[in-house]
Amino acid sequence: MSTDPTGILFYGDPHGVWTPLIEAVRDYRPLAVVILGDCELAQPLPTELAAVWDMVPCWKWIIGNHDVQTVAEYEFLVDGHPDGDLGSKIVMLGDLRVAGLGGVYRSQVWYPKSGCDLEPAPAFRRREDMVRQTARADRFRGGVPRSSRATIFPEDHETLRSSQADILVCHEAPSS
Repeated sequence: MSTDPTGILFYGDPHGVWTPLIEAVRDYRPLAVVILGDCELAQPLPTELAAVWDMVPCWKWIIGNHDVQTVAEYEFLVDGHPDGDLGSKIVMLGDLRVAGLGGVYRSQVWYPKSGCDLEPAPAFRRREDMVRQTARADRFRGGVPRSSRATIFPEDHETLRSSQADILVCHEAPSS
């Protein structure tokens, strides 16, 4: 087995189960690992994966709906490894451009109530629009509520649409 890291390992929806990822990192020694949300961390991500963290040059993640259930789970991911956030970004991993679309589609953003049969415009195009309509007491860290931190907004589509990627990783894929 080569000791030079190659390839990207994608790991989806761990829900707190890390043994398969740890074994795969030990077996394959990837250049990068991309975690596809729903980590459900009990401690910061680098601590959770300390057994193999230094074996991988690049760790990336996108947020999943279960990563915002508690303040602790959110902080263990987002604050635990802020440089790893791939949400609405494109990064080079080896010679591949990898884009991330973290979170899920929520009806409160995408499908507002409408009195007509025509497809309505989204209720909020940007997170900033939601914040303006959210009571200060309901904001998390001065922004959108914590539960909406794992929401896909139209601005995420717009950001990614203006670039090219070889691979798009999603937590929740859009319907056709």
